[in-house]
Amino acid sequence: MTITTIRHGQTAWNLEGRWQGHTDISLDETGILQGKKVAARLANTPCDIIYTSDLSRAADTAGFIAAHHAADVVMTRNLREMAFGIFEGRTVSNEVFAEMAEYDKAGKPYPGAESPRALFARISNFLDDVLLRGHENIFLVSHGGTILAIIGYFLRLSVEDLMEMPVGNTAIHVFKKLPAGWTMTTENDTRHLT
Repeated sequence: MTITTIRHGQTAWNLEGRWQGHTDISLDETGILQGKKVAARLANTPCDIIYTSDLSRAADTAGFIAAHHAADVVMTRNLREMAFGIFEGRTVSNEVFAEMAEYDKAGKPYPGAESPRALFARISNFLDDVLLRGHENIFLVSHGGTILAIIGYFLRLSVEDLMEMPVGNTAIHVFKKLPAGWTMTTENDTRHLT
């Protein structure tokens, strides 16, 4: 069994360094081009089914990929990015980190947000179900934080282990099931963009 994850293409908010979370931001012109490039890169990769986040930046990227495959596309909220609540739309900055730290010190969740642990639990439940469905070659089109949770699931890593791991726009990660368990054979591969 092989699982291939693909992060969505670039958005204007990616360029501006804004938290996107569940906010539905479309691909920008560069993101559309990136989506077409990753689709061409994966055109000859076996694919039985494509699961994608229902947010347009991922769903549109999945659409480019699906054009090269005779595979069903299943949109699901389970592959959405982690919700950042009141911080969505804000730029990643020292000011925002200071506000987050105040909530952390008080032991309070960010209003309207999802914790990394809740994201990991959501992804774990989703993947437990997907792996029982009998497909051998599965594409998952999703978001940076969600892909980190997928990596954690397959490699048995914690939230803390993954916080600094990069996931570029349209980056490919590949996981293969071996007799000894899951292994990651491709990590953060964006060669198709060069």
